[in-house]
Amino acid sequence: MVDVPSEQEIKSILKMLGISAEQLVRKKEPVYKENFQGKAFTEDEWVKILHQNPILIERPILVLNDKAIIGRPMETIVEFVKPRKKRFQKNLKLVLPFHFRNIFPILKIWVVVNS
Repeated sequence: MVDVPSEQEIKSILKMLGISAEQLVRKKEPVYKENFQGKAFTEDEWVKILHQNPILIERPILVLNDKAIIGRPMETIVEFVKPRKKRFQKNLKLVLPFHFRNIFPILKIWVVVNS
């Protein structure tokens, strides 16, 4: 079983990204359209919704030390790790909702960055 990011982890990632929880929501997902579209939620409510529905979390998210990015397009990933190549292997974390990890494992990012 793969871990779902906790509410505290989501808050931490949001702070590193510099965005609100609602901005992290994938709004084309059927779960969003069916359950959340057009409704107003507080920041804490959005964090709870993301924790309970990880399919709604924008992805992939890369975290390096105290900074994070949403890794799309792929060039964004390369630029993010380029000035930090020496520290990359030890400190880079890839945060993905559990259902997405098998499709986009960290190894693929490692290969892209080093190729």
